[in-house]
Amino acid sequence: MQQDYDSIRRTQGGRFVVQAVPGWMIALVSVAIAVAGFVLFLVSASLLLVLAPIFIGIGLYLRWRFLKALRTASNSYDERETVIETEYRVHDDTRRT
Repeated sequence: MQQDYDSIRRTQGGRFVVQAVPGWMIALVSVAIAVAGFVLFLVSASLLLVLAPIFIGIGLYLRWRFLKALRTASNSYDERETVIETEYRVHDDTRRT
């Protein structure tokens, strides 16, 4: 395997050159990714803690308004207004042409 790696590394006329990555660089990138993930977690948790009560409050207010509108509509409902008068006509489509 090492022989294949050295032969690829020596042929620099191609488009890609394979080089060894130092261990400290891998560790540095890993730490940077871990820190970025932790910061992203903290920001999202903070937004959740701030925005969740706001949306819950808005939802409770809208629910209260909706239930109030339903109570108002049911109080103004009149039993006598349930009859709908219509006129029916029967059309005979079986006639000959």
